[in-house]
Amino acid sequence: MQAVAIRSAKERGWEVVAVDGNPEAPFRLLADRFEPIDLKDIERLKKLALSLKENGGLDAVFTAATDFSVPVAAIAETCGLPGHSLEAAINASDKLRMRECFRKAGVPSPRFAGIDRSSVSEASVLMQQENISYPVVVKPVDNMGARGCRRADSPDSLREALEDALCFSRTGRAIVEEYMDGPEFSLEALVFDDEIRMTGFADRHIAFSPYFVEMGHTIPTSLSASDRAQIEAVFFRGIRALGLSHGVAKGDLKLTDSGPMIGEIAGRLSGGFMS
Repeated sequence: MQAVAIRSAKERGWEVVAVDGNPEAPFRLLADRFEPIDLKDIERLKKLALSLKENGGLDAVFTAATDFSVPVAAIAETCGLPGHSLEAAINASDKLRMRECFRKAGVPSPRFAGIDRSSVSEASVLMQQENISYPVVVKPVDNMGARGCRRADSPDSLREALEDALCFSRTGRAIVEEYMDGPEFSLEALVFDDEIRMTGFADRHIAFSPYFVEMGHTIPTSLSASDRAQIEAVFFRGIRALGLSHGVAKGDLKLTDSGPMIGEIAGRLSGGFMS
């Protein structure tokens, strides 16, 4: 997807500066300039962006198929460029903050509990406090792409899942969510000055339980128009609850017996070619 994005930008006449923590990053040579900077090093990224702005100009900052919408928002804020606010990008990247935003706004979303390394032994108690029963889904709070994510059906499998999720968390935090049963869908939208425009809606194919491995998408969706409209309405409510107002929004939603529910919403393009 990075290669597609670079080629697309150059076809439109932009000079492209690409950044990646891997000095041998694939497709780096497609860019006009490449800088090997860790994408988690926000201060160095902002310094580079300000230098570009002062020496020839900087029109935009963008990421494709990565977990780094927060650095993008930080750069945009620093350089006065259009984009999601930094707070909104964090809301859409930290799963606990995301769920809290949905809960406060009354957006359909699973019940959840936050777990850190010191509270693993208390996970069952924390689940009971939130009225969460098995099966559950366990995820690292600050990772994406289903890394460290799995279903747990018992206390034994919960502990194993938590240990795995915490290993994939940069901040040592995991989230336990009630499992949503039903078909899953991937949605893509562009948000401009709070106006949301759908750009993609696909049936999402997940395999290899208890893990969640995306095997592909089917477009057009097999859903009825009425079901699709319900899912899009919940997606729009989730976007607004997170504060995403100027950029891309990507959602994973399920159609349960209780209606549409949000798995996650990110302030970035998906990693699939549907984006």
